[in-house]
Amino acid sequence: MGRRPTLRRKGSYWFSEAGGVPRYFGRVDRVTQSEAMSQLWAALAESPDPQNPPAPPKGPTIDAIIERFMEWATRHRAPKTALERRRHLARLSAMRGSKPAESLTAQDLERLVKSLSTDYAIKHLTSVRALYRRAIKQGWIPPCDPFARFEFPRPDVKILRESDLPTNDEIERLYRRATGVVLDLLTLYHNTGCRTHEILEVRVDDFQRSTRCLILARHKRSATMRDPVPRTIHVNDAAFAVLERLCDGRGPEESIITNARGKPYVTSAVNGRFANLRKAAGVRDHITPYSFRHLFITDCLQAGIDPVVVAKLAGTSVGVIDRSYAHWRSDVFRDAQVRLEAMRSAATNRNL
Repeated sequence: MGRRPTLRRKGSYWFSEAGGVPRYFGRVDRVTQSEAMSQLWAALAESPDPQNPPAPPKGPTIDAIIERFMEWATRHRAPKTALERRRHLARLSAMRGSKPAESLTAQDLERLVKSLSTDYAIKHLTSVRALYRRAIKQGWIPPCDPFARFEFPRPDVKILRESDLPTNDEIERLYRRATGVVLDLLTLYHNTGCRTHEILEVRVDDFQRSTRCLILARHKRSATMRDPVPRTIHVNDAAFAVLERLCDGRGPEESIITNARGKPYVTSAVNGRFANLRKAAGVRDHITPYSFRHLFITDCLQAGIDPVVVAKLAGTSVGVIDRSYAHWRSDVFRDAQVRLEAMRSAATNRNL
């Protein structure tokens, strides 16, 4: 009687050489031993001849290149980006982790995203594409393109409407109810257009009093720029007064926004505090700290500031400004409409 197939741990993965074929069955922290064993039995059942199993696959498995990719991403990408990559690639690992990396097909990608919403599917596909591009560039696998016959889903059109922004009355009510650190955060978000996490990551040494700005060396776009540049956040009098007070008497490496225990705030804690403020002030549920970033950008555009300058102020690209906020450039469109009406009026008068 033949030996019973066995399963063991190899690094962070379930592994077996049953049938003479090395196979991986997912990470041990995501797949139970019984699930991995079931996958092993299913793989053995697919073998056309148990006495003469197929030759071991050439090249690394998908799980193997995911592990190498995550080691690289942890060193070269922001922690949040690396965490998102790992979460997205975990689905790919669960589906085809033990298969050769070169065997991934367009049909596999379609199965991966079938049960996901469009936006979430796009994020997963972006992570998979980043995995394969890095694997090929680093020489982990030979050139291959599982996306060659795959049609990327189109993202849903998102429109920032006037109703999405806080009204002047809501802003006034929020300021009346806010106290302490929540008031400081509200003032900074309202007057700088920062992303929610950016203010939380600011250190005392990032505050430049002479130039009235914050300098962030590591920010959202620094990991994707070919030549990273610091994120410069300019502040007005209201934000400057808050920053100067918060930085007074603190060391250069200390966070400017801390809780009662002196620990830095995290985004979830800020959102929780803001939710309480929103309820007390009677403000609509969809208004969040990030709503003030949208308000900052739209106010800049309505003030006639050039989109290139607005992109610099907001720490984003001109493409994002054009794609998500172009309809707020009312001065440009209003001027075009006035010129059109003037031309039509002149033409009508000539014909009289």
